Amino acid sequence: MQAFVAMSQSTWEHKLDIFRGWGWSDEDIMLVFRKCPNFMNASERKIMNAMDFLVNKIGWQSTDIALCPDIFLMSLEKRVIPRCLVIKVLQSKGLVKKKYNLSSFVKPFEKLFLDRFMTKYLDQVPELMNIYQRKEGFQALDMNIYVCSSKL
Repeated sequence: MQAFVAMSQSTWEHKLDIFRGWGWSDEDIMLVFRKCPNFMNASERKIMNAMDFLVNKIGWQSTDIALCPDIFLMSLEKRVIPRCLVIKVLQSKGLVKKKYNLSSFVKPFEKLFLDRFMTKYLDQVPELMNIYQRKEGFQALDMNIYVCSSKL
């Protein structure tokens, strides 16, 4: 109810149009809404920035993002982008072969993420901590992704 009450009908429709523009069907949107109704409270800018980063820069399918609607409630700058960059680096180095679903690395608490994806690979990828802390861009890693350290 809070998601409905928090915005006008026109704002609600506009947000639906944003998700449709990223390829989500009305059925996708309603399934996501049932799973996490507060995702509709994210601002248009946050939705667009998250989708742009995850789809255009990281290469996820927009419908895969629907499986983790909490992403729109998390900090892109502090949580989502650094963790995605780490996973992308690990995949590019062949250290992580499995295609993880988004929630498996954005949802865990910091310590669990660090244990699973950072600590055990620091010997093989010493620049990983700098990437995670956004002190190093992807140009140095010869990847097609570069995300600046300014806020989205």
